Amino acid sequence: MKRYRLLLLACLFAPLAQAASMEEGLRLKQQEKFAESAAVFAGLVRENPRDLKALEQLATVEGWLQRYAESIAHWRMAIALAPQRADLRVSLARVLYWKGEHDAALAALDAALAAEPGNADAAVLRGDVLMAQGRPEAAREAYLKARQLPGADAAALETRLQRTQPPPRWRLDAGAAFDDYSELRGSEHSSFLQLGYRFSPSLTAYVHYDQFDWFDTDDQTLSAGAYWLPHPQWLLQVEAGSTSDADFRPKTQYNLQVEWLLKGPVQPLLGYRWYEYDNGRVATITPGLRWLPAPFSLELRHALSKNVDGSDTGVTSLRAAWEGSERWTPYLLYATGKEALPPQPKADFDVYAAGLLCNVTPAFGLRLDYAYEDRPDFYERNTVALAASWKF
Repeated sequence: MKRYRLLLLACLFAPLAQAASMEEGLRLKQQEKFAESAAVFAGLVRENPRDLKALEQLATVEGWLQRYAESIAHWRMAIALAPQRADLRVSLARVLYWKGEHDAALAALDAALAAEPGNADAAVLRGDVLMAQGRPEAAREAYLKARQLPGADAAALETRLQRTQPPPRWRLDAGAAFDDYSELRGSEHSSFLQLGYRFSPSLTAYVHYDQFDWFDTDDQTLSAGAYWLPHPQWLLQVEAGSTSDADFRPKTQYNLQVEWLLKGPVQPLLGYRWYEYDNGRVATITPGLRWLPAPFSLELRHALSKNVDGSDTGVTSLRAAWEGSERWTPYLLYATGKEALPPQPKADFDVYAAGLLCNVTPAFGLRLDYAYEDRPDFYERNTVALAASWKF
């Protein structure tokens, strides 16, 4: 008899304990203790896998914790329990979007809009996913449809619509650098002009002109190149140039840069450069890594060169930039090693540099750079450079 009483008490108080656990999980969530709240909601789901409220809370917090696979699985469990609810499919789509599974996110949103055509959240998120896919025209159409729905945030949609405007196709860059040497070379300067044209979101071509007033003579280099995105995770830069009547610059030069734009915080880099001189060539291969601990960007590279005289030299560089603002991007750079680019002899050197990139307007930008080079037994160099860009 006593056992039956205990069982009856357990049945009576179980809902109260579950309610207390839900309240505890919501309290922890409100305090932004997301890992702790997830543990509470997970316990409720283990006790009752059909607890829809617990499933929703668990999937939400897991998404915030970037535990995307678990969040997606729990949103799908919730949808199985309430397939008529469009908001559950929107939540699933949002996590798929965060995870980078854009096609799956669009499929979930299409299902949500089929069930509830007036769901403004689904319409807006559909535009966001299309923008992430590089389809601004389709995104604009989605945002315009969302703007007609009740409950849509008009101000936020206007900002999104502005981002769907096709970017300018032309870009003009120009700049100059002024060098001051402690000895041997005195004061020198150089300048450049570059005109680029964007054929598509994945292909931009450019022509580039350099003028160097170095070593008491003048060299002019003309080159052409392109940035090509053959795949969302592959960016290639190819460039070829020549210097007619070269005094100190290479007669011909080729450059290839490859960036693996992985979704994680680490991106591999690889470069190859070929300089052809009258008396030989300098070939350089430059592997590297980019680390993206937001809002910073760190790049480590090591250039290995085979020189005209057959010697091998290497240069290591580290660049750190703060990218927490769309307007300002300051950076610091340090490079050290040995090089033997003609006409200078092989020498050790250290370079300390800093600069600032500023987007004054969406169409106009400025760049300011300073560098100090210490080349023991030869000279010290101070360089100030200024450049401007115009998109039209």
